[in-house]
Amino acid sequence: MPENFCPECSGLLTFDVAARKFACKSCGLFLSRDELSEMRDRKRDQEYDQRRKTNDRGDYLEWWLSKKG
Repeated sequence: MPENFCPECSGLLTFDVAARKFACKSCGLFLSRDELSEMRDRKRDQEYDQRRKTNDRGDYLEWWLSKKG
């Protein structure tokens, strides 16, 4: 089974068979598989949006500076 890492603190997640949930050994986060997937998707989307905003500003700045020279 591949190792899972916590989306909050990057700690090791273990699977609790009785509760059928993942538990983080570092921060204590306790999530079902669906909750874990949703949390990872939200985090991935936020990182994508942040990179896109940064790249858009960089492209605009590059364009603006190229017209001045």
